[in-house]
Amino acid sequence: MFKSLSLIIPILTCALAVNPDSRELRIINEAGFKCNIYWINRWKNDELVLNSEEGVFHGGETQINSYVSHEFEVQEVPSKKTGHCKGPNNTCRTGHFQVNANEEQCA
Repeated sequence: MFKSLSLIIPILTCALAVNPDSRELRIINEAGFKCNIYWINRWKNDELVLNSEEGVFHGGETQINSYVSHEFEVQEVPSKKTGHCKGPNNTCRTGHFQVNANEEQCA
């Protein structure tokens, strides 16, 4: 699922909302590079909605409030020095994960 980016994404149940499908995601970046996290809006032609305005640095973390079944895309951010990513042919690596009903989900 996310082996090339090696992110750890524990998803914790949160009592902040009335909806039992709501989840608070705690995302820890262990990928070795900065990345951006996007919610995939399946109701608007798979529009990518940025959820990490500053990006998430390697070793950093962020929290996102979401719901069971929501899907996310994680994208490597190009290096400021080179303008390139570390994927094949300097492409930016991506990965996907979906929030499930488990209270402690790791992806």
